[in-house]
Amino acid sequence: YDVSDNHIIYLNLARSHRDPHSAEQFQRQAGQNDNHIDSAQTDSIELGLRGGDNILTTEINLFGMRKRNVVFTDSDANTIYDAKTRHYGIELSATYAPLSWLEIEAAASYARHRFAEDAELPDASPLSINGNDLNAAPRHIDRLQLGLNPWHDGRITIEWLNVGKYYLDAGNTENYSGHDLANIGLQQKWQRFTVAAQVLNATDTDYAEYADTVPLSNPVEPRYLPGAPRSYYVSVDYDF
Repeated sequence: YDVSDNHIIYLNLARSHRDPHSAEQFQRQAGQNDNHIDSAQTDSIELGLRGGDNILTTEINLFGMRKRNVVFTDSDANTIYDAKTRHYGIELSATYAPLSWLEIEAAASYARHRFAEDAELPDASPLSINGNDLNAAPRHIDRLQLGLNPWHDGRITIEWLNVGKYYLDAGNTENYSGHDLANIGLQQKWQRFTVAAQVLNATDTDYAEYADTVPLSNPVEPRYLPGAPRSYYVSVDYDF
């Protein structure tokens, strides 16, 4: 709905289904004999406002989601097939270009991804996870990028990325503290050539690309997939 010449408000309602992957049929542990896995169902709603002009554009988005028949694996390697989860949050983004050679982009999100009930286990007490955060689901993710065009057909970008803390297991016993990364890019066009260079993880930060727990570890033991150290990339493109 157009609320002004430059701004719209939107509302989306959706329901979707996902059939189980074939691999999920073979992830059972001893005592898990259920031969039927229901399709995962997702109900979602989002409300947003988007608009702007040549100097400033912004968007705000509020969302809520409910999922049924979610498949996940707990720290004891039990595969749960009928979990329920709920999700809600806010996303913000903006692009600001006050000068012809300067552009600033920013995006931030805050969300909660939580289990909506305890999980039933074969021949055991229910897994007490109701209200816990999903594993590997950070509450906030942020990005800020500065773009400079200081000379003809040249561009420099400086980017900051932030990933917030998240839990490694459904029981929320272990967590990863999150990380900050900085990336730098340079691009220059010359006739039909485009030369680009990047420095990723410019500050050479130690971080985890992904983190979870070692299956069947007692007590729960975290494990980390290390992210790449400072890396350099150069590319040359030619437009025929």
